Amino acid sequence: TDLRLLVAGIAASMKSLIWAFLLFFMLAFTVGVVIMDFVAANVEGLPEEEVDTVMQYFGSLALTILSLYMAITSGESWKLISDPLMSIGTYLGYFFVLYIAIAVFCVLN
Repeated sequence: TDLRLLVAGIAASMKSLIWAFLLFFMLAFTVGVVIMDFVAANVEGLPEEEVDTVMQYFGSLALTILSLYMAITSGESWKLISDPLMSIGTYLGYFFVLYIAIAVFCVLN
């Protein structure tokens, strides 16, 4: 009976878990598109080494969403991901920090 209770509890929480994943994906997708738009518009003036670093984290939408996910799950240091954004513009770095704050404190809490 304990196992049934445990399975029933997990099954009941699946709806909330799916909604949390959906909310996180919508947030990451929206922020990823905004960051990619700014990166694509401002990457031309950067030195070649910085362009390579920016493209490593923000070269495509999939890489951008992966980088955003790694930032909030400690898969990669925030500094490593935010430094290329700061080289493009400090506003982009602040936007990244705002995303981290919203994702960690609001969505994943």
